[in-house]
Amino acid sequence: MKYIQLLILAIVGLLCSCNNKTEPPLYLKIPIVTELEPQSKIFNWGELTSEEKRQYPLRGFVINSSEDFPNEENLAMKDLQLLDIDFSKYTLLVQYKRIPGIIKSHRYCWMYDNSMDKYEFQASFNIVRFDDDNDDLFTYYRSAIIVNKIKPDKEVAFTMSY
Repeated sequence: MKYIQLLILAIVGLLCSCNNKTEPPLYLKIPIVTELEPQSKIFNWGELTSEEKRQYPLRGFVINSSEDFPNEENLAMKDLQLLDIDFSKYTLLVQYKRIPGIIKSHRYCWMYDNSMDKYEFQASFNIVRFDDDNDDLFTYYRSAIIVNKIKPDKEVAFTMSY
């Protein structure tokens, strides 16, 4: 009986020690080539009409050529179009978000999600919240980075946290 218990313990130990070292990590952090200056605007969401609220869409763009820039007047991208980006080597990622409060600082992360087989541009914000009387004050924030060229058919998720 003692030998059977030792054998079972050895088998369990052996099975627990097996580790597949060939599996890639869940998220692979990728370097950002250039982080572009963000743009922001503070507004009172509660005072806007429905027409004015449409001027603040939540969007993300993968721009692989100068023809990929969206033709939407309410999205300020003229300064990005004037940059001398070599689209044969690089991709421009732009995201627009509404964040409650005022942004004190930000941090960007560019990574590949191996489990979902897609890229992710994550923006994390350190914010100052307003008191209850001003809970409708928001910051509309444009984040933009240049990364090494990604294939146009690859999916990119645009996420944020604060």
